[in-house]
Amino acid sequence: MEIPIELIAVAGIIIGLIGRTILPYFKKLESNPNMAFEVRYVITAVSSAIFTAILIYPTFSIPEGSMFTVFASAVIFSWGVNDIVNKMVK
Repeated sequence: MEIPIELIAVAGIIIGLIGRTILPYFKKLESNPNMAFEVRYVITAVSSAIFTAILIYPTFSIPEGSMFTVFASAVIFSWGVNDIVNKMVK
């Protein structure tokens, strides 16, 4: 079964977005185990996803190479864009 390369790229973008959103929560959870997940993380992720879907994701060009290369590039791209958007929102 052949998985379309576009699906690999979208999966990487989603993983990068989720990873960048949940990492700050895990860092704060280390210092305070009783802390609850804040809704603002979800709001930030959704706003970032909408912003990047409209303006940034169309600029992502799928690289030549293996599925892993495409996946890793998409995760790094999404993580970076989400990080920039998060810093602009703050």
